[in-house]
Amino acid sequence: WHGGTPNLSDATRFLPNVEFAAPWWCVGATEEFWRNPWKLAPRGMPRQLWSRLSAYAQHLCRMVVTDKDLDYGVRDGFSYRR
Repeated sequence: WHGGTPNLSDATRFLPNVEFAAPWWCVGATEEFWRNPWKLAPRGMPRQLWSRLSAYAQHLCRMVVTDKDLDYGVRDGFSYRR
């Protein structure tokens, strides 16, 4: 964690992000999208990765697993050197 300090190195410093929400919220406790943007969030964990998790972790990730092909990774040209 860099605590908001500037990156003065020549190396790219990625900032991973994870967001959590209660399952009842994610499945649509409300139809109002402005109150529940999770209804629009795509599932983002490939089943191949999910299947290697423990039973407990699979349970926790049950709402984000997908069988769809995902385009993920770092795209070419994402980072640059100063």
